[in-house]
Amino acid sequence: KNRKAMAQEDRSAHRCRRHLLTDASVLHRITQILTRWQRCKDRAAKKAERARQKAVKAQQRADRLRLRAEQVRQRREHVQMAQERASEQASKRAAQVEREARWKWMHRRDLTMEQ
Repeated sequence: KNRKAMAQEDRSAHRCRRHLLTDASVLHRITQILTRWQRCKDRAAKKAERARQKAVKAQQRADRLRLRAEQVRQRREHVQMAQERASEQASKRAAQVEREARWKWMHRRDLTMEQ
């Protein structure tokens, strides 16, 4: 029985030694934890950078679209003003032609006498 108890103690001591924390194992474990933490931090930083770049691209696209919309609006305005000017000139020309025709009609006798 005494031998059995001694064997039990040996096994218990061996188990304790196996799980004993040495300076090297503690240092190794701390290094592992720090490495994992650094990787996690790097992943988060990369993710944040990607999100920032995506937001910048979206903002640039929105700016381009806004600029294009403004250009289209200005172009439409310009075309509309040109159409109004052309219409105004056409109506002025029609009025002038009508005045000239009226004047010729009213002075037709004078015109035929001169010839």
